[in-house]
Amino acid sequence: MMKKLIISAAIFILIFSTKVFSQQNNVESMRFAHDFNITGITLEKQTVWVDSIMKSLPQVISCVTDFKTRHTKIVVHEAFNSPQLLQKIIIKLGFDIDMASYVNKLEQ
Repeated sequence: MMKKLIISAAIFILIFSTKVFSQQNNVESMRFAHDFNITGITLEKQTVWVDSIMKSLPQVISCVTDFKTRHTKIVVHEAFNSPQLLQKIIIKLGFDIDMASYVNKLEQ
């Protein structure tokens, strides 16, 4: 009886962990990355920049800026995949940017 219970629990854990792993992979594949070059932004404005993007756009998953290269990667949900619209919104927030490139899907 105890063996059956242990085997059942092990099978359940295996199936559950497989489902969770596959869901995480699906979430990863449903992301778009938008890459921008930021002009005129300083290290002191880093918090303002990231907070403005994250608060203004609920579709944004992450916003990461490298201030040495002035390169920003903004990752958004699949439903919000227009880099031109994102660029207009960022400019309205008061940041001057040049769109460097648009990556259709994140590399796995």
